[in-house]
Amino acid sequence: MGKENEEKINGYENETVEEVSKVNDLSFFMPDKNKESAPQEFVLSKRFKDNDGRVIPFKMKAITVEELERIEKDCTDYKKVRGQGRVKELDQKRFYEKVALHSTVYPDFTDKKLLKAYEEHDAVNVAKAILNVPGEYTAWIDKALSVNELDEDYSEIEDEVKN
Repeated sequence: MGKENEEKINGYENETVEEVSKVNDLSFFMPDKNKESAPQEFVLSKRFKDNDGRVIPFKMKAITVEELERIEKDCTDYKKVRGQGRVKELDQKRFYEKVALHSTVYPDFTDKKLLKAYEEHDAVNVAKAILNVPGEYTAWIDKALSVNELDEDYSEIEDEVKN
């Protein structure tokens, strides 16, 4: 293979055949390599402490694309708008709350004991009651978005990959 052919292999300029085949190795994407995200611990409040006085961390993990799509569907309404027909409208606040709820592993806001203790049917309202300091509640939403990489700016990552 001549030098001019090596210069543009599958859109990769100045790469050798060996380097391009490493980049195009699909084994990294096979099901056995596709691991579920591990829960991450976050301190969302200093108010909740165990019996030894240590702050209790919350545990959160990323949800699946399928879960995200279900949440989006549940948080979407259709309204008739004059001249436009049916318009899709996402309740963004409720969407973020549900993403946070489904991302939270501990405490389990859907637990029947918690729902009963707070006299609630809606687990989001239990989360609001527990995280009743506005900064805690906002941190909960922010951490859920972060865990799910819904707050990422991929332009920086793309620049790193290019270099």
